[in-house]
Amino acid sequence: MKIIDSHMHLGDCRVFGCNITEEELIRTLDKYSVNAAVTQPYPGASDEEDVHKRIYELSKRYPGRIYGLASVNPHMDKAAYQDKIRKYVEEYGFKAVKMHTIGHALHPMSVDGQTVVQTAAKLGIPVNVHTGPGAPFALPSLLLPIAKQYPETKFVLAHAGAGFFAGEALMVAQQCPNV
Repeated sequence: MKIIDSHMHLGDCRVFGCNITEEELIRTLDKYSVNAAVTQPYPGASDEEDVHKRIYELSKRYPGRIYGLASVNPHMDKAAYQDKIRKYVEEYGFKAVKMHTIGHALHPMSVDGQTVVQTAAKLGIPVNVHTGPGAPFALPSLLLPIAKQYPETKFVLAHAGAGFFAGEALMVAQQCPNV
């Protein structure tokens, strides 16, 4: 059976006080017999562009094992955000975009939250959304109207509500086939 971890991080994080190196990530995958990992920067990376490049380089060293997930704080000019995500998808081959509700203090229904979803829709990539800890922004139910508004865009409810709101995550997934 092939095991894919859909939620790994690389680099440092000023929000949560973490730091994962390339060596630690690969060693952990090997230890637990994980075949592939979707990898993203932490939301509080001190140099987000550098960490995206490191993930890209790691994906070249481990093709078919490391896949990139773009994670950029969207609290900036919309065009600048879209340009960054486009670069990571088109030049680096990243497969999805992150909406980090807690790490970026991002309400999914806000203007900047909509920018994340609109960007993903234009690029034809899924949106991985942090759910659970960080309510109210991380409530899975906030994705219900968004997933219905963008039925062609796939959504992954990361942590599935993290136990706290697992029922909400299930309800959203039951009502939206794109979740």
